[in-house]
Amino acid sequence: MRSHIALGKAEAEAIKGEIAYAAAFAGVAIAALLLLGIFLPVGLMLFTGEWLFGSIGWGLLLGTEMLLAIAITAVVSALRLDGAAPAVAIAVIAGFVTLIVLGASWPYVLWQRLAETLNLNVDPALRVWLTAVLAVAALGALAGLIVGARMGGIGGAIAGIIGGAITGGPVGAFLAYDFGWRVGAALGLAAAFAAYMGVRAARVTAKGVDFEIIKLRFWPQQTIDTTRETIEWANARNPLGPKS
Repeated sequence: MRSHIALGKAEAEAIKGEIAYAAAFAGVAIAALLLLGIFLPVGLMLFTGEWLFGSIGWGLLLGTEMLLAIAITAVVSALRLDGAAPAVAIAVIAGFVTLIVLGASWPYVLWQRLAETLNLNVDPALRVWLTAVLAVAALGALAGLIVGARMGGIGGAIAGIIGGAITGGPVGAFLAYDFGWRVGAALGLAAAFAAYMGVRAARVTAKGVDFEIIKLRFWPQQTIDTTRETIEWANARNPLGPKS
């Protein structure tokens, strides 16, 4: 018996070592597969951005927006807060308009003609860019003046002028670029994703979130109420008390 027990212990120790050995390599295999599951989607998004739009940056931006849109859709749909149809429609319109306007470089053509009309005494390579920056900054300052004056008087008007000019300058620099259809398509997708997320968030915010309704979906209130009524009915028919 002692020999058998010792043999059993020795075999158990050997089996334990084999299990630990196999488990270590199984853990490495599982970790590699998990890493592959992350690496392939990220690599695919970056490759798609480079292949379709000429830069992996587009893959990073559009992939991020797509994943955020999926996350928002999942949360809103799980809680049944709002339908997706209005957001999808607005996203398609926003993406198509962005594609046409920026893909055809309409803002660039506008600034180019305005620069030719003004005939600024600057380097021709910078003339269109400078014209767009100054024009949009002026429009931003005017809009800031009007909004700031209505909200805060003289101080608000001054702050609005400064803020509008600072905001309008980068916007003008962006619109002064000759995008072309390839980049315009990427910007159209980016605008579509942004519009979709913005509309869904705005609609949920406007409607508000009724936590009581959400609670009822995950709480068996009807069963609880029915059980309580049944207990009360049973107690009324069979009161617990001393019998005479």
